[in-house]
Amino acid sequence: MRQEDQDRLIELLRELGRDQKTGGIPPLIFEALLPICPQVNFEFVVCRRGATRGVEVLLVKRPDTVPSYPGHWHCPGAFIRTGDKPDDVSERIRTGKMGDATITNIQFLNFQMYTDPTRGEATIIRLVHLVEIEGEPPVGEFFEIFPTPNLPDPLVWEQPMLLQAATMFGFRAP
Repeated sequence: MRQEDQDRLIELLRELGRDQKTGGIPPLIFEALLPICPQVNFEFVVCRRGATRGVEVLLVKRPDTVPSYPGHWHCPGAFIRTGDKPDDVSERIRTGKMGDATITNIQFLNFQMYTDPTRGEATIIRLVHLVEIEGEPPVGEFFEIFPTPNLPDPLVWEQPMLLQAATMFGFRAP
């Protein structure tokens, strides 16, 4: 890469860093950066006790227009932005994906590191949290509550492991 191209790229990346602090990186740019820089995300396995005392989970459907896993269901999550504190990420997930539901408990389950084949072999580090809620999260085209074990299809490939972890780590119907 020529020096002038390197200088321009550095300038653009610095500008992107400033943009990230005020509202995030545009999705296609974010996807292009994934194979270059490992990313860390918070993943929330959001559960509540159903009317029949069974366990229900909140899942989010990816739009059909995204390049990775279009139309697939997954647990709510968010990538960590530079300067974020854990409460910042948790609040972004809560306000963006849980509506009026009240978080009654958050428990760190584990961390996972994997390579995502649909994102150019990007390395993703995931901090998995079990989140118990009460109340009604948004339900609509992209959000839905599902009683376990009746989960939708298709799920993003690693989601069954996350949902199984919620059961293993103690979120069981009484």
